[in-house]
Parts: sequence; C-alpha cells; structure tokens
Amino acid sequence: SHRGLELLANYRFDLTQKISINSFFNGSVNRFEFRTFINESDDFSGNKLPGVPDYTINYRLDVKTASGINLYINARNVGPLYLNDSNSGRTDSYQVVNFKTAYKLAIFPVAEAYIYFGINNIFDEKYASSILTNAVGFGGKAPRYYYPGNSRNYYGGLQLQYQF
Repeated sequence: SHRGLELLANYRFDLTQKISINSFFNGSVNRFEFRTFINESDDFSGNKLPGVPDYTINYRLDVKTASGINLYINARNVGPLYLNDSNSGRTDSYQVVNFKTAYKLAIFPVAEAYIYFGINNIFDEKYASSILTNAVGFGGKAPRYYYPGNSRNYYGGLQLQYQF
C-alpha cells in the first residue's frame, strides 16, 4: 500500500523595487506498508516499507537584489525510516541546511560573471545520506545499513556567461 500526501508551493514577491524574494516549499507524508508479505516463515504484513522516510520537507528562500548580490538558503528535513522488512531497525530524522551567496557582475552587454561562495550542512549535522535496506553482514559482522552524509563543507567558484 502506497498511501501518502505531497504538497508543493512556490511564491515570489517583491519586498522593494530592488529586492525580490522567491520561496519554495515541498513536502510529503508517506504511509507505505506491506498489506500482505509472507516470506517463508516470516510474516511482514502490516510493516512499513523499509527505506521510505515517514516524511520529507524541503524549503528554499532566494533573495535577489538589483545590486547583483543574491542570497540562497535551503533546508531538507527527512523523517525516520525503517532499515529492514521486519522493522527492527530505524534511523533518526535529520535536517541539513545549506547557504550560498553570489554576486552578479555585468562585464559587457552580452557577458556576465557570477562569483559565488557557499556552505553545505551549516550545522554539521550527522546523518546517513544513503541507506542500504535489508543489508546482510559478512564474516560474522553486523550488517552495514548506513552510509554517512557529508559533514560541513565549503565551496566557491566563478561562472562566466556569454550570449551569442
């Protein structure tokens, strides 16, 4: 059974004549479960599907100015999810917040440059970016379900754009 609800909202407004704000929200609530699932002597009927979070929420706010300075912030919140068909293991929920600032510079009438800098995972959240459902351990070791997400990291760059 794949029951759920998704929502998407975008809104743009001008704060002043020189500052515009774009906002974005996307979310889902998932109630995915096995109706009937019997595997040999194991009955997983009624259990939640592994690897599917209870919910996901994404938000973004973009602030653009006439002076060419732009700010971007986004966050992703992921709810807990089960690791296996028996629902015996479960992850914690997490939220990752990213920030980017950019400066748009007109070089010529047909060319622009963007200088940007950003920080991913601002609060250095510890989370699993990838989950291997129903993992199996080898050599007597416990299964490895989790693959860690990136810690706080920084980036920057220069983008040149030319119109023919």
